[in-house]
Amino acid sequence: MMLLTLSNGWHVEKSQWYFLLASALVSVYFVFNKKVTKEVKPLVSIFLQLFTVGISSAIFVSLTQHASYELSNSVICWFIVSTIVATSLRYLLQAVGQYSVNIEIASLIMILEPIWILILSITMLGETVELQKIMGASVIFLSLFVYTKLSRQ
Repeated sequence: MMLLTLSNGWHVEKSQWYFLLASALVSVYFVFNKKVTKEVKPLVSIFLQLFTVGISSAIFVSLTQHASYELSNSVICWFIVSTIVATSLRYLLQAVGQYSVNIEIASLIMILEPIWILILSITMLGETVELQKIMGASVIFLSLFVYTKLSRQ
């Protein structure tokens, strides 16, 4: 991951510490979510998680934000798309996937997430790939290959 994210030499930026913290918290969530989906169906689990976050966020915003804004059809459309497609559907697919496979396979699939992001940034955003990023992707692939070979023995 360091080879994929460090771009200004070997200097760790503040945003990369946040990324490390977020990665650690996602790992904890991943393990807890797998334990929960053993006892609760994925749809119920996701409903409770998103409902709790939605209600607590709505309460927080109503108490702290007093900005006036205008609701247009465009704003409502983007809100629906972002909440249903980008959030709810993604969490549901992740929970169903975790429910369906064991934790080791699910974590291996999640390790490939930076590789998918790199591929999408190349194809959709036209990003040029430095040797350092190719080496980072290669290290991730090599680690997965070695892990799968060692786990079969």
